[in-house]
Amino acid sequence: MSKRRIHTGGKPFKCKQCEKCFNGAGELRRHERIHTGEKPFKCKQCNKCFNQRGNLKGHERIHAGEKPFKCKQCEKCFRTAGELRGHERIHTGEKPFKCKQCNKCFNQRGNLKGHDRIHTGEKPFKCKQCDKCFNQRRNLKGHDRIHTGEQFKCKHCDKCFREGGHLKCHERVHTGEKPFKCKQCEKCFKHRGTLTSYERIHTEEKSYKCNHCNKCFSSAQSLRRHDGVHCSEKSRAKEPRTKSRGTKESARKDDDDTCDLGIHRPCHGTIQEECLNQKEEYICWICQEKLNSEKLLSKHYQDHIALLP
Repeated sequence: MSKRRIHTGGKPFKCKQCEKCFNGAGELRRHERIHTGEKPFKCKQCNKCFNQRGNLKGHERIHAGEKPFKCKQCEKCFRTAGELRGHERIHTGEKPFKCKQCNKCFNQRGNLKGHDRIHTGEKPFKCKQCDKCFNQRRNLKGHDRIHTGEQFKCKHCDKCFREGGHLKCHERVHTGEKPFKCKQCEKCFKHRGTLTSYERIHTEEKSYKCNHCNKCFSSAQSLRRHDGVHCSEKSRAKEPRTKSRGTKESARKDDDDTCDLGIHRPCHGTIQEECLNQKEEYICWICQEKLNSEKLLSKHYQDHIALLP
């Protein structure tokens, strides 16, 4: 009977809590556990509980190390069919989940839910140690490691990271892996953020707009460089008109007020000022990794940007 309803579109079973409808009584029962919090399916290995049998099966594969669902494009394997479907959208470029507020699209429903909380301001994930709240569970997990000191260690150079995603990005330095491929010219990149920035060369998209003069740029870095021009102009406008203005000495002072990232530094102690030390090392203020050039630092920041919700 329920198979017939799939074809006819009939959904006679309605949830009393949220009025969502289903074409089978079993589907309704599974859904209702979301509201009741009931989790009748328990893992024998670690006693973790789930509200659906399928979720338990997927979890048990973590203990078994089983990944039976394989991608045909890159042969990467996954524990569940749902994880595989989400991964395949990376290759197809499909983004079926659209934000109603800003029309931004996502390839996974979970990413859309996390994004929606930016608009609503909701932060349901709370740290038990310091009561700090987050809009995504993964952000809370990363924060928890500050308290526990837990880190992910690189097998090649023993460097440690708080985020598993940061470790994966770092390991590509050693392996040379470049999994992100441009569809226009087939050039490959180690990081998704770098590919996204590069693709704007083909599309000529300039989505970063200056708030001062409405000029547009293809990358956040280019916009930051441009913003330094306005900051410098404001600083010079506030200077008293003296004879020294316009001399080599005053020009040198303006140069000192601009960091090597092209960002104006009106005062000491800013984040940008801390990016560099006296030995010309470029230091990431997020994870304190040291790099040898501005270009490498810019690419490194794209790694962090790619992991943002």
